[in-house]
Amino acid sequence: MDETPWPEQSWALAEDSIQFRLGDEIARGSSGAVYRAHLLAQEVAAKAHHALLQPNLYNLGDSAHLQGVVDEIMKEIVPLRELQHRRIVSFIGVIYSQLPEELGGILAPKYLLLEWVGGGTLHDALYDGIEQRRRMPDELVLRHAIELAEAVQYIHGQGFIHRDIKPKNILLTDEGHIKLADLGLAKFVNSTQNTQRGTFLYMAAEVVTGEYSNNVDVLSMALVICEMALREPPPERHSHRPDMVRRAGALMPGLRHALSGGIAPMDSRMNAAQFHRALLEAR
Repeated sequence: MDETPWPEQSWALAEDSIQFRLGDEIARGSSGAVYRAHLLAQEVAAKAHHALLQPNLYNLGDSAHLQGVVDEIMKEIVPLRELQHRRIVSFIGVIYSQLPEELGGILAPKYLLLEWVGGGTLHDALYDGIEQRRRMPDELVLRHAIELAEAVQYIHGQGFIHRDIKPKNILLTDEGHIKLADLGLAKFVNSTQNTQRGTFLYMAAEVVTGEYSNNVDVLSMALVICEMALREPPPERHSHRPDMVRRAGALMPGLRHALSGGIAPMDSRMNAAQFHRALLEAR
């Protein structure tokens, strides 16, 4: 481990610290869960990997697997601590837990502490509740789109790719502003390993081949914006995406240029700065 892995302003505490109090589970996914928690008087989100929540379910032969989980979490922390922006969920610190001796006795990062964002996800805003059966107002679609593009432009400027932009990874503040979350798949642009990671419905075709650039995030953003405008998820067939863009552009003509440039083939697709600028011009 890095001898100084945390920035000075972040926390690194033991699980039994009186400064940390774990609350209710609020979300669960294939690899882990998110809890409401408190650090001193501050409300935070605590994200944990399933393997580190119940290490007693593993035996001595699983120690290498657990070490691999710890290594993945440490990689996730790199973009979390480096990407500090008003449109990105802030990293606060880590709660450590000592694994049993039979599992190597390592000090594992059990909970990642993140800024609490209380307005739910963009997915919730689109699909939960009877009142969400109507289309999202055009001015709100455009505001969310601009704020999302602002976040992604910043991420790319810092040398990272997000790789999993979708409504479930976009949080809303109580005031209704965007906060991009779940940087677990983020990677350095110049990384030598381009793996197939992300969510298929929002994934650029070139991700499947393993040869891609940071403008895969631009395509994902364009699809999310179409989803906001139409209140329907992207089609499973990539060949049907142009029709989705056409229909979204018919409803919001000012977005046509940005959306068409966002789903263009890799070599002619807009970068994040161009996409952000085109959205600003649509106001």
